[in-house]
Amino acid sequence: MPCGQCLWYQHPDLCSYSKPAQRIVPSRKTVDRLQTQVDHYDSVISRLFPGRDLATLLSLPREELINLALTTPAAATSPSSGSEPIQQEPQGTQKSDGADSLEALEQAPDQDPITDEAKRHRDKVQGISDDVNGLSLSVDRQSSYVGVSSITAALKVIFKTAPVARPFIVQSYTETALPSRSNTPPPQTVRTDPNFLPSADVGHNIIEAYFSQVHVLMPMIDEDQFWHTYLYGERRDSPWLALLNVVLALGSVAGVPGDNEEHIKYFQRARKHLDLETFGSGNLLVVQALGLMGGYYLHWLSRPNEANSLMGATLRMATALGLHREYTDGRSQSATTEMQDIANSRRRTWWTLCILDTWAFMTTGRPSLGRTGAAVTVQSPKIPEQMNNAQYLASLRLLPIIHN
Repeated sequence: MPCGQCLWYQHPDLCSYSKPAQRIVPSRKTVDRLQTQVDHYDSVISRLFPGRDLATLLSLPREELINLALTTPAAATSPSSGSEPIQQEPQGTQKSDGADSLEALEQAPDQDPITDEAKRHRDKVQGISDDVNGLSLSVDRQSSYVGVSSITAALKVIFKTAPVARPFIVQSYTETALPSRSNTPPPQTVRTDPNFLPSADVGHNIIEAYFSQVHVLMPMIDEDQFWHTYLYGERRDSPWLALLNVVLALGSVAGVPGDNEEHIKYFQRARKHLDLETFGSGNLLVVQALGLMGGYYLHWLSRPNEANSLMGATLRMATALGLHREYTDGRSQSATTEMQDIANSRRRTWWTLCILDTWAFMTTGRPSLGRTGAAVTVQSPKIPEQMNNAQYLASLRLLPIIHN
């Protein structure tokens, strides 16, 4: 003293050492008493808040602690367990806080469901009864699995916290379950010739409604190329007619009053161009048609199970086309405008499918079963840095994809 650092910094007068505090060794009796007290506290806390981490409870105010204790289900422990510590789950399988209470909101679907989407819509297109949006308000039994982010789970939380709501729902069930589309024409009376197209003026107005109100949410289709193909009318193959009829169906939904059911005939015509053999074809138009149908239109029809299955197959079909990959062969700098347009179309298609699938699994609580991974290298759509006014206006269509 002074130490080497104080000498180095030329402040030897400031050098000082703190005196070591005298260590108090508690007696064994005191340690046992404190340990017993901690065990008692832990026993009370574990019974009031089973499965909760103490660190998460420290910051909660008294009112929230009381509400949490009243709403948390009791742990399944025997009365003789006393103050024994709770068995911890093996590493890797430990659940997050509140996982048990969240799983209580899930319910296994019936083995033989009474309500079948295909039969219901075959017999009566306007019938509405689905598990995802809770339109039928049937929370006691369901025909398909929905998770904790579904409307059904939200209703169960409401009934848990406000039991008075359940009898109100049951009393009004007969009214709310009635079909709300009474003017829907029977399916057998709709003209479903797969090659039939509306008149030029009607078709033009419907397609304009699609691109002005639907396309802005999911700009997957190349608008200029679509208009060019439609106006020249040279294509009559099934991939093009399938996409065209899906666009007409969505345009009819967006551009006409809600009581108009013209969209159904376009939907049925599109289905005639799509079958199981379609999934073996490598065609971008088919992927876009299936994506719009399974990711958007079928949800609007309250057919979430069919939409979920179709969307999964569409994503697999997109990977078969290699839409999930970004191909760099050293010609990116010298790529022609046509090649860049094709690459941009593939990117828009892939990311729009991902967005539609995300919306579906978030609202149903079902797992997405994978859209990302090391094999997915496709770039996200980007607005070009250097462009003229026309290119700038066209690039604004990419903003919904970038944002979503």
